[in-house]
Amino acid sequence: AKNVFDNKMTTETVGRGSSSFYRENVAPLHSFLDENSPDDEEAINKVIEFLTQCANQWRLCDVITLLRSIRNRSDCWKDCAYSKILKQMDETARKLTGCNLDTPWLSL
Repeated sequence: AKNVFDNKMTTETVGRGSSSFYRENVAPLHSFLDENSPDDEEAINKVIEFLTQCANQWRLCDVITLLRSIRNRSDCWKDCAYSKILKQMDETARKLTGCNLDTPWLSL
């Protein structure tokens, strides 16, 4: 997996819906996804690591926003890779909060 993801992604709290959230989180995530294959386990694991860092900082709303941005892509990242990422993030949310993510809604 290419390193673009590590250098540009931020784990700082930034307001969702703001242009800075998009610039600092969504855009680099999508750039990383564009440059890496959804069949690359290392790339999938990097996405999971980033989202887990966000969750560990109690940025679960941001995690959901980022998950939806992956799901809404028109490429193969929205399929099998997304399912793996979603499953892992559901487990992470359950460990942190005792609650599951709304996976049926996140899978639409």
